[in-house]
Amino acid sequence: MAETRTRRWAIRALGLACGLLVVRLVVPWWCGRDAAAWFRGDPEIQHQLAAELVAFEVVDDPHAAADGDRFAGEWALVTHQMVALGLAQLCLAHPAWQAELAPVVTRAAANSFLPEMRDFGTRAWKGEDAMASLAGDHGHAYLGYAALALGMARLVDPAFPPALAAQHDALIAAYERRLLASGTGLIETYPGEAYPTDVAAVAAAIAMHGRATHTPHARVLRQ
Repeated sequence: MAETRTRRWAIRALGLACGLLVVRLVVPWWCGRDAAAWFRGDPEIQHQLAAELVAFEVVDDPHAAADGDRFAGEWALVTHQMVALGLAQLCLAHPAWQAELAPVVTRAAANSFLPEMRDFGTRAWKGEDAMASLAGDHGHAYLGYAALALGMARLVDPAFPPALAAQHDALIAAYERRLLASGTGLIETYPGEAYPTDVAAVAAAIAMHGRATHTPHARVLRQ
């Protein structure tokens, strides 16, 4: 009996040791196999990731969140936004890829800007849509993330739709006016809620708009 118990404990100890070996050595090695290629900016591996992002965006319906969940709505918007930013950066790094990726940058940016993608913000503002209230003083800073994506798309896509560009111009003008009127340098994301990170996204969107359209925004960006 004692010998059997000893054998069981020995097997358990061996299993634990093997498990620790896998967790501490094998798993990090497996997950880090491509690390050096990423660090070097290897074009082949970058293009593989780009292909996955393109597949994510080239669908019939954008990846919107279920109604009623603010945080899921925020993440749905910024997921499309980050696809646009990432692919736009690849266009800038690899100009030969621009013809292939720029239309998808615009598609992703436009998806982040759809009314259904910002429903969470409209609900927070009691039914007030950000684009329907550009003349107002409410911040709607959450849409700065989409505005930044649109600016990147305009920078890399010569075929960016004029109608979408006009909406982008109008949103940037509203953000600029609201920031200049703010005594604190902040504008609200939701009623009674202002977040420096969201305002930074708005400022970045204004700066990117200036770069893409050669529109001066120095006054508001200095504030």
